[in-house]
Order: sequence, then structure tokens, then C-alpha cells
Amino acid sequence: TTLWQLLSDAGIQLNSANRNDVLNRYVLATAPDGYRVVFSLGEINPDYGNKASLVAYAETVNGASVSLSDTDGPLRVTAPGDVRGGRYVSMLDRLEVRSSGSTLAGIGGGVSPTFSVSGAVERPVTLDLAALQAMPAVTQDVNGSIYTGVSLWTLLNTEAGIKTDPATTHNPMLSMYAVATGSDGYKTVVTLGEIHPNFGNKPAMIAYSVNGELLDRNGMARLVMPGDVRNGRFVSNLVGIEVMQAAGPTP
Repeated sequence: TTLWQLLSDAGIQLNSANRNDVLNRYVLATAPDGYRVVFSLGEINPDYGNKASLVAYAETVNGASVSLSDTDGPLRVTAPGDVRGGRYVSMLDRLEVRSSGSTLAGIGGGVSPTFSVSGAVERPVTLDLAALQAMPAVTQDVNGSIYTGVSLWTLLNTEAGIKTDPATTHNPMLSMYAVATGSDGYKTVVTLGEIHPNFGNKPAMIAYSVNGELLDRNGMARLVMPGDVRNGRFVSNLVGIEVMQAAGPTP
């Protein structure tokens, strides 16, 4: 079954006071050896990222369906389409749905001329339009609109420098995520595994222009998630990005 369907059937608890609260949440998948991977609910939600991650109990071998091996099963979280298999969690022990834990507040709405990058980074920074335009530019065609901006992965990994947990020795970035907050307090979780070139390789970007024009009412900067079914994970009037480490499973 898909990871999204399994969680939906279990009943995801949301805060109805927050718009699209599902996008401010993630699921932590843990193996018995402590290996941890996070998926944002926005990535696996069919209305947004539509990533068909599975909780698998069998695989096809020589044309026949067989149970997973002792080293992979009885259950395994998968991430079809990933460049590498780091987000596959074998011998799945536990799934936990959590709120992002973001503490960054909005500013009451309106256009924000700057945004900050904070949290688990080596070089916290506040960026304005000139600073963004000085970075290597990328362009993406999103439903016929041409966005120009900076790769979210490059911004976090190269410019700010992701600070990983020294206690996590195997794929430490896969248990980390970023929370983008808009001036009105709207929030979206994007996991580092989703945008890491070796894993999900999602070309998420921080845009500063569309079709050759500055964003105007959408703010100086906007989180754009190319390929999403709907634009709920797009965060306009960006005021901040927090990089966070998911804690281990609840005892």
C-alpha cells in the first residue's frame, strides 16, 4: 500500500486553524537499528508532490511475487524514482507523523523584502533580492510560467552549509528537513532527502522572478516546487527557511 494511504487510513490529526496544515507535517520512518528517514506529507500527498512511496511487504522476483527477504522485511518503506535507495527503510519498525516544530512567525502578511536561513546551518544568513541575484541562477517552466531563481538545494547546502548531526553516521541528511514560512505564517515542510541530488532530486527553487518580471505581490522570494499537482507547497512572500533535524522515535 502507499505510505500516504496507510497514514490516511490511520487518521492524520491536523490543526484546522492552520491553512493546509498537512503541509507543515512529516512522517518519520525508523528501522530497528535506528536508521531514520523523513518524508514530508506534502511530498507523498496525491494533491501535491504525489510521490508514490510504498510500505512494501512483497517484491517481484523472476515474475513471481514473493515476501521480502529477512534483511529487507517483513515491511519496507520505498521511494520509487529516487536516484539512490537511501530513503528505503528496511525492516520498518515504526512510523510517526509529526508537526514541523517550526517557531518562526509570520509578519502579518504583505510583501517581505528579505528572508532568513536559520537552524541547522553553518552560516545563518538574511538575503535580499541583490543577494539572490548574485547566486547561480536556475530557471524552471511551471505550467507555462518561467520562474528564475536559486536552487533550494544549492542555497541550503552550498551557501548556508547544512549542519548534520554527528551522532547520525549513515545518510544523516535523510532525517532532516526545511520549513519555509511566508509573511502570513503559512508553512511548508520540504525534506532534504526530497531535494538531495542523490535521492529525490526534486528541483525545488527560491524564485525571484516569473516570465522576466519580479514577483510583485508574491514577494521578493517564493518557494516553488516544480512538478507538483497543485501549488499548495509554493510559499509566497517568504520570510524564512529553518533547517531542522528530526529527533529519534518517541519512546
